[in-house]
Amino acid sequence: VVLTDDIHSVRARQAFSDIDEPVHIEYMLSWLKRREFAMYEEADYVLAVSPEDADLVRTALAAARPDVESTRYKAELPSVVWAPFVHELNQTLLNGTDELLSNRSGLVYVGVPHPVAVPAVKWLVRFVLPRLRHLLRRDYGKDANFVERHAVLYLGGGGENARRWFHAIKKLPGSNQTVRRLGAVSDEDLTMHLTAWRRVLTAPLFNNTGVATKIIPGHRPGIPV
Repeated sequence: VVLTDDIHSVRARQAFSDIDEPVHIEYMLSWLKRREFAMYEEADYVLAVSPEDADLVRTALAAARPDVESTRYKAELPSVVWAPFVHELNQTLLNGTDELLSNRSGLVYVGVPHPVAVPAVKWLVRFVLPRLRHLLRRDYGKDANFVERHAVLYLGGGGENARRWFHAIKKLPGSNQTVRRLGAVSDEDLTMHLTAWRRVLTAPLFNNTGVATKIIPGHRPGIPV
């Protein structure tokens, strides 16, 4: 089973549409599409996060099949279905959100430390967090304890590659004070971060082609993004 929360070759083509070296970019995009759809081809099921993505994968896989039989391909195409990001939440956590807000602290980012995400998170740590700490003290008159509790980023995700976040931010000024590394994050812990523990879900981006899928789990419990 393959879960794809993004059709990467499509997003990459849109992101690089204004690059002045079309030959090199086209080679990279073709390679990315071949790798991505080869993975889909090998699966029994492909789960997409939108009907549009599911239709795109289904159509592309069918179009890639040759007219003649080949042992390279399985007898049947994988089943491609839409699996929306929903999670059954403890309703008690959703009731009385205003009361729980006072017990929450900090910001949270959970994601894979891939080449697009790392620069954006580093920017957040280097520029946004120091600015937030300054504003809390100067404009809102918050004391040091409040600032240390709330102007901090809880950073996790990446499974076996979660340690890459440590290497990405370890040399950033002040990161030892402003960042708490979570390591790999289970679905249960992510739910708690979004519904009970954190005040803000962060999703820094330098480029995007729509609504970032990582913010969708934050919409249901209503955590600010």
